[in-house]
Amino acid sequence: PNQVLRVADHGSGNQVSNKVQKPIAQPNQSNWTDSLGDNWHRENGTFTSTTWLHLRWGAKPSSSSIAYVGPGTTIKYDAWSKHDGFIYVRQPRSHGYGYIAVRNAWTHEPDGTFK
Repeated sequence: PNQVLRVADHGSGNQVSNKVQKPIAQPNQSNWTDSLGDNWHRENGTFTSTTWLHLRWGAKPSSSSIAYVGPGTTIKYDAWSKHDGFIYVRQPRSHGYGYIAVRNAWTHEPDGTFK
């Protein structure tokens, strides 16, 4: 993504141009696996907590906390993942992402409401 494509002009192979005639389409993945092996699913939504929860820098119970958010806090998310006994949602932030466990993975009991 966001890389310049260098192409040889007119098939001669000795002249190189940075000019791209047509943008290269990037794949729009709806599911992917992150570097920790967790599977993510693209979904835009809003979660409103009904209890106190940790918003974290990573989608792991051991990840550093960004904030401890209370009932009524609304989190806009763009993806979710089921792992480590929880269902996490991913919150886009200005410098990366925040993650919050929103549901028990075994009982599917939510810690709030979804829109």
